Amino acid sequence: MVSYWLIFVSFLCLSPGHDAKSFFADFVSGKGPFKQADALKFLDKMNILNKLQAEILEVQAPPVDISADDLETMVQTKPDEIPYLFEGDMVLTDEQWDIIISNVRDQYWARKSSLHEFLYAIRGKRSMTSSLSLRWTFPIPYYINTATGADTNAILAGVAKWEEETCARFTRLNRLPSRGNALEFISGSGCWSYIGRIGSSSQQVSIGVGCTSLGTVCHEIGHALGFYHEQARYDRDEYVSILTQNIQSSYLSQFSKQSFSSMVDYGVGYDYGSVMHYDQLAFSSTGGNTIATLDPNYQATIGQRTAPSFADVKRINLAYCNSSCTNTLNCQNGGYINPNDCNACKCPPGFGGQLCNVAGTSSNGCGTGDLTATSTIQTISASGALTCTYVITAPVGAKVYFQMTAATFSRSSPCTSNYLEINYRGDFTRVGARFCTSYPTISLSETNQLVVIYRGINGARFSLNYRYDPVTFSTSAPVTTTTTSTKTTTPLPTISPTTTTTTTTTRPTTTTTRAPTTTTTTTQQPITTTSQCARWSGCSAQCGGCGTQSRRCGSYVETVYCNTNPCTGGYCCRPFFYVTSFGTGYCRRPGADAPVITRYEKAVEQPRKG
Repeated sequence: MVSYWLIFVSFLCLSPGHDAKSFFADFVSGKGPFKQADALKFLDKMNILNKLQAEILEVQAPPVDISADDLETMVQTKPDEIPYLFEGDMVLTDEQWDIIISNVRDQYWARKSSLHEFLYAIRGKRSMTSSLSLRWTFPIPYYINTATGADTNAILAGVAKWEEETCARFTRLNRLPSRGNALEFISGSGCWSYIGRIGSSSQQVSIGVGCTSLGTVCHEIGHALGFYHEQARYDRDEYVSILTQNIQSSYLSQFSKQSFSSMVDYGVGYDYGSVMHYDQLAFSSTGGNTIATLDPNYQATIGQRTAPSFADVKRINLAYCNSSCTNTLNCQNGGYINPNDCNACKCPPGFGGQLCNVAGTSSNGCGTGDLTATSTIQTISASGALTCTYVITAPVGAKVYFQMTAATFSRSSPCTSNYLEINYRGDFTRVGARFCTSYPTISLSETNQLVVIYRGINGARFSLNYRYDPVTFSTSAPVTTTTTSTKTTTPLPTISPTTTTTTTTTRPTTTTTRAPTTTTTTTQQPITTTSQCARWSGCSAQCGGCGTQSRRCGSYVETVYCNTNPCTGGYCCRPFFYVTSFGTGYCRRPGADAPVITRYEKAVEQPRKG
């Protein structure tokens, strides 16, 4: 049956170097998918795509076509960046090549005129190029060709991982079948696979030297199941930038995009943490980054080769497993019914329970996972070889302010074995921003929930402060009067009656008794004098503008930030920023009055230290 298409990202694990002169010879002599004539035809297609991609990216194309001899001197040291394979590790059929080139031509013309762009969009919505592959039926037969040196344990682990996470099922064969579809795992030259089920006979998947990590094996199996690379999605420009200045012109074709019509992602969306995503240095010719995440906090997230992400797994389950369960469950936070256990939800990272409505399981020593943000700064911390998950919830309508105050992790990119993952976006089905080399440049969640995941090893640690934002977000309890009244308040969500900046007014009624009601009208705060106000409470924090103090003035409670002197190490809490003037540091709130700065020295916002 013709399959609907998935577009996912791929980039493989960093791996040992290869002898550049061996690649092309290997590829046409049994360790690759081509005979020499097929390989040269493949190169012709790559040259066409390379020229189109140069026009799209507005860079100078190579003056002459790339030859096999050229590629021998250009081979990278990564086994998944084979220059004469599509995007480094994918083998395409002639039909797939033709469709991809046609789609890229459409993208080229879409840039030339608004009319072509309109026609391209219409064409994309009409055309379903699902002929890029046929969907598999389960179980998928596979054979491990140990005679080629294939690593049996690595391949079995990758197969088992996909079976554990999805309804996909595989059957191991003792010999390669003479007819019918099957996967043949070999140890070829590098890491590569065909896309989806091809033809009516067996197809190879190469798990060569440097390709045996779990994430890399899952990556290549993902291609066989139908995944393209994540950064090749049609909407990738909304998430990453391609830095052409660091890409050799001969490799521009490795950064092409798929068309809208060639993919169906089942509403899952772009995932920085997909096991199918390139890393930041893919096909770099300068040692500089070739991919930059538009949200810089995700730079160390792209390119992970640990295992399929929640979004990777969800796409496969939605594509292949939608009919596995007939019951319904009210799965929350992006969870869905687990096709391997229809009585439970499959939960996104950080969540657990039958319905994904509580924090996920943590190691002993992590503390409470479900946390409530208040107006007071609170702290979570962990150290050592633990896995901790925290779900911090603020009142509905508020957001979670957070600040990572300390961290010690092994520096790597992408972050792999130990890091702090902070998911401050509203969609928890996608991997959060991972930090092991830097601190967050953002301090506010997009919704009233924040997910924090600590994955540690011996010597690792973190500490994070949090509270809800804005700090004045609260309403006081309605003022009690001796008359029956209808109370009208400003439309702020209600939490514990501790602090407030809202005003409550009362209006006498006649003999009819009414239940109190809340409306969305805004009332004018009454004018009060200092004599009408009680004393200020103590400040809830000692420094950095991290705390608040309150006082009651008649029928309302006034709350303000306090102790705005910088904390030790030179940091301040949102909405304050640490700035210096004439060598003196202070916490400045944007828009508020600040010390006068002469034209000889300008205050510069400093990154938080420590």
